[in-house]
Amino acid sequence: MALSLLPEVQREIIAAVDEACGAEVFFGAAVSAAGKVAGVEVLARGDADEVPAMLATLDVWDLVIHNHPSGDLRPSKADLGVAAAVASAGKGFAIVDNRASRMYVVVEPPLPAERTPVAEEDVERFFASDGPLAAAAGEYESRPGQLAMAKSVADAFNAERVCAVEAGTGSGKSFAYLAPAIMYAKANRVRVIVATGTINLQEQLIGKDLPVLRRAFGAFWDAPKEEPFQYALIKGRGNYLCRRRVKELLAEPEQLALAAEDDREQAELDQVLAWAVRTEEGTLSDLPFHPRAGVWEHVQSDGDRCFGVRCPEFRACAYFRARMQASRASILVVNHHLFFADLAARSESGNRTATLVLPPWQHVIFDEAHDLEDAASSFFGTTLAAHGVLRRLGKLKSAKRAGRGALPALQARLLRAGETALAAEIEGAVGPAIDGARALVGSFFDLVRDRVGARAGTGGPEPSLRYRGEDDPWGEVFRACLECAASVGGLKAHIAKLRDALGDRGDDDESLRPAATELHAACRRLDALQRELEFFADARDTEQVRWVEMRTYQKRAYAVCRAAPLLVGPQLEEHLWRTTPTCVLTSATLSVDGKIAYLADRLGLSGLGGTRFAFLQVPSPFDWERQAVLLVPADIAEVGTPLFAEECTEWIVEACRITRGRAFVLFTSYGMLEQQHRAARAALEDLQLEVLAQKALPRTQLLARFKESGRGVLFGTDSFWQGVDVRGEALSCVIIARLPFEVPTEPLQVARMEDIKARGKDPFRAFALPQAVLKLRQGFGRLIRSRTDRGAVIVLDKRMATRSYGRIFMRSLPPVRAVVGDRGRLLAALAEFFGERARPAEKCV
Repeated sequence: MALSLLPEVQREIIAAVDEACGAEVFFGAAVSAAGKVAGVEVLARGDADEVPAMLATLDVWDLVIHNHPSGDLRPSKADLGVAAAVASAGKGFAIVDNRASRMYVVVEPPLPAERTPVAEEDVERFFASDGPLAAAAGEYESRPGQLAMAKSVADAFNAERVCAVEAGTGSGKSFAYLAPAIMYAKANRVRVIVATGTINLQEQLIGKDLPVLRRAFGAFWDAPKEEPFQYALIKGRGNYLCRRRVKELLAEPEQLALAAEDDREQAELDQVLAWAVRTEEGTLSDLPFHPRAGVWEHVQSDGDRCFGVRCPEFRACAYFRARMQASRASILVVNHHLFFADLAARSESGNRTATLVLPPWQHVIFDEAHDLEDAASSFFGTTLAAHGVLRRLGKLKSAKRAGRGALPALQARLLRAGETALAAEIEGAVGPAIDGARALVGSFFDLVRDRVGARAGTGGPEPSLRYRGEDDPWGEVFRACLECAASVGGLKAHIAKLRDALGDRGDDDESLRPAATELHAACRRLDALQRELEFFADARDTEQVRWVEMRTYQKRAYAVCRAAPLLVGPQLEEHLWRTTPTCVLTSATLSVDGKIAYLADRLGLSGLGGTRFAFLQVPSPFDWERQAVLLVPADIAEVGTPLFAEECTEWIVEACRITRGRAFVLFTSYGMLEQQHRAARAALEDLQLEVLAQKALPRTQLLARFKESGRGVLFGTDSFWQGVDVRGEALSCVIIARLPFEVPTEPLQVARMEDIKARGKDPFRAFALPQAVLKLRQGFGRLIRSRTDRGAVIVLDKRMATRSYGRIFMRSLPPVRAVVGDRGRLLAALAEFFGERARPAEKCV
């Protein structure tokens, strides 16, 4: 069968060859059953000497394509050698001209056969108590729930459908979805994305679970001497170091002196540069401290400033090394935000075969899927704050210190190169344009603070005002925002004029190449800022909710402009669920009262139908009746009353006295956290307990202190309700200060509830209640993390016992022993429960 290149593949080849200045490039390509070359990615650049490295990357490709710059497509001796090596790997080989208009097939690729399903007996054998996973994992026990989930995931791949699996804590869900995904990817030469919500889970997958599975599959496929599959962690590009930018700063002291906005930033930049010359990994996570965003921006990898293959540091580039590793991998681990960035790029371009934000992929697994709506809302919305916008302008020209910033540094570089006219353009036109844009931005946010802040509601922790279609004061706000956008657009035009005037000299003169790159990057960034401002001011767009939040920093009020989609479900249904063959969603908390209706509706799954969408619940293997107790005081004051705050403090102190600390106290707002922390701290410290509070230290340090203490009481809010794993006696009690209903005045919350009401549903039952149930389940899940953990959960909200909807909260929790009563009865039950812990060890197993 004759092979043909799809138009988008031709464009990808032409772009890559042009980037390589017309030199030789090797591509990996996917071929459809109809003989269409439908996906392509650069494997190597250069001549046949690159073949050994290239051969290691062929696992997911069908065909190797090599361009001949001469236009003569006849294979040379070197080509025939490459063709033989490629054919021995079971792949095809073809030669094209630099415009990809002609193609000569040297070795025909094996056309893909029918999909190879994952066999149920292979899943059973892999997860058997004496199977390869048990041998590789060490302490392993076969769990019926884990096997049931693995079979369900395998069925989803085989049938190409969407599958949601609620897997209780301790069910081993990561192995249960990874193993069948690896089997399917290997058999069908496809790539699977695993998207997570937290760094902790990514580290677990990459550092623990996938290495175990690699050993297990080595035995399963009888391939002990080779890696049975490849995997990689993909981070956003901004997490990687650009070695070229580091060397430029170190080589030009005058540039370094102009880079930072102030002395503090300069000191941090010096520390980063000292680390940069030593690091081999070259990622932000390898840096021993966390720099301010403005500091890291000076040295981070950046597509707008990248020279690509023309960069002298290309072979040592951490970002391109990671990209190459990703191109070889069949399992890619990413975070939710990065996945949505790639999905948006593919939806906008219509290209599902090229490398965009991520390499091309065919299937996706979402772990921590309960957070998908929030992740999608965050990505597809925008947030504008004065300090963020002004910081972007300040990177071009500092407002704090004259002569600092990218443009003064660029001006100095141009003067050294003899480009006096262009340097004068910066002084005479671009500098004043930046000052003008900065003034308009400052005035805009002052206007927002004064006009909107004066009318913002005060029902929530942060006053806010939502745009509802009225003109006053929004008409004035939107007009001012568009003036800012126009000013930023004018600044962009000035810089674009400079860029065009520099022209090809940036390519011909190496000393000017950084200047040309910097101007190009500035244009791209200003274009993005202009679009963000225009996006917020587009009052005609009714699919976005727009609002302003008033916040306080160092006793000074400031405004934040925000927008987020009213609904993400329709976008996900159109661009993800109906276009991706297999999607798996999993979490310990997907259902409310045993049903997935809430999340299915919010995520756009409810319209897929039974043949496309399936839901499975896998119970936790823990002995909840023995391991945990739930206490709900029926005599505590009503939430929100002054007496409630006082009784809440008393409960925290009394409970922690009995448990000897070892407690999380979880809140839904920082305001309540701070109030209770102040009220309870002295009494808790009198009990010789270590009292820790969120914001006092970074989250990782707080957790480390809590675990080491053995007598800690940690006051936390949102980030401690989920993604935190403290095993053993260090965490023996979780106190939940109130049922976690979202603030009823929060603008996005209100808008979504109004939309539900307009559709004829009860917004409390259809939205607010299930949202709170899922969050309570997350908080409850912090307590029992292993079969040997034991502890108590105390919910200091009588509504769980006295309101009709309290039964839904109760039924949605694991089957623990629940005690409802007055304070005396509950404290006695708590003391009795922990008294059992002091008995001989066999009683505590």
